[in-house]
Parts: sequence; structure tokens; C-alpha cells
Amino acid sequence: MANMKAIDEEEDVIDNYPGFTEVENTDIPGLPNPFQHLHSVSEAQNAWFLKIWKPFFVSCLPVATLKDTFWWFFLQVCMSHMEDEENRLFDRIAGVFVSLVMTAQVDVKDRRFKVYADCLAQAVYTSFYGAFPDSKERLGDDFKRDLADRS
Repeated sequence: MANMKAIDEEEDVIDNYPGFTEVENTDIPGLPNPFQHLHSVSEAQNAWFLKIWKPFFVSCLPVATLKDTFWWFFLQVCMSHMEDEENRLFDRIAGVFVSLVMTAQVDVKDRRFKVYADCLAQAVYTSFYGAFPDSKERLGDDFKRDLADRS
């Protein structure tokens, strides 16, 4: 598991964790525009599929997944005693994923979901940079592996 002691020291975010709500996804601190963030992650990928990828990935359901996955991972590594919140976030992530699969065009579904987890993990990872700017040195290889293993 990633060493998140420095993030623990950034009490501003931890002490002010807004919690889970049924009706909306909790914003990520330091990430004012999640659509632009997903756009940037998309631009970093191979260009051959951007035409079919960006309309899918830079949309409301992936933004909801990004926000919930950020907080789910945050709770797992920083606040593991909040298992009920983790479970509720995970259930909502799973529900959104099912919606993404069910609404995806059949002819491009395989190509999209082949890279979805990697792109989501990249988006969550880079979101931690904005949320915890003083902990960048702790967001190294162990953190990346832990995130990739859980995505």
C-alpha cells in the first residue's frame, strides 16, 4: 500500500472531507475543471483513437467516475476506517461503469474499454497532484502501483 503519511499531514483536505452524498459526486480539491482534466489525459494517449475516445471519456459519466474513484482511493489509503463510505462509492462507481458499458457503441466498445482503466488511473493519479501539492514526492512508484492495482 502506498505511503500516504505526507498526505495525512495535509489536514486541510482530510479534516474537511465532505463525505458521500447520494445526489452528487464530491468535487476533487485542486481540480477546478474535471472535463478539461479528462481532455488532457485523452490528449496524452495515442492519436489513432481520439476521435472515438474523447466524446466518450470527456463526458458526464467518466467525470462522475473520476470523482468517486479519487475519493474511494483516498479513503482506502488515508481513512481506511470509513469502510461504509468506501462501499457506497464503489457501488456507485460500479453502477456508472455498467451504464458506460451498456450505452457504448458496439463497434467501438472493445477499443474504448481496453484503455479505460489505464486512462482513469492516469486521471486519478494526476488529480492527487492537484489535491496534495506538498506531497508530490510521495506520489511515486509505490503510489502508482497501488492505484493501478486497485483501478
